[in-house]
Amino acid sequence: MFDLYCENFEFMDNLGLGYGLGSTCPDDFNDKVDNFYPQIIDEAKRAILWLDTRKIVIM
Repeated sequence: MFDLYCENFEFMDNLGLGYGLGSTCPDDFNDKVDNFYPQIIDEAKRAILWLDTRKIVIM
């Protein structure tokens, strides 16, 4: 997610920076990932909605 954000997929800002970057630190990785739930589900659904409604088109 962070890599996509860095490749100019700016709609991935919260997923990329908020969750992707936060998960890159190896210390306590599982604890950090567990703390993403359930908020990350709403963020992922939002990105999927943008793709489904073609507000974002990846070519």
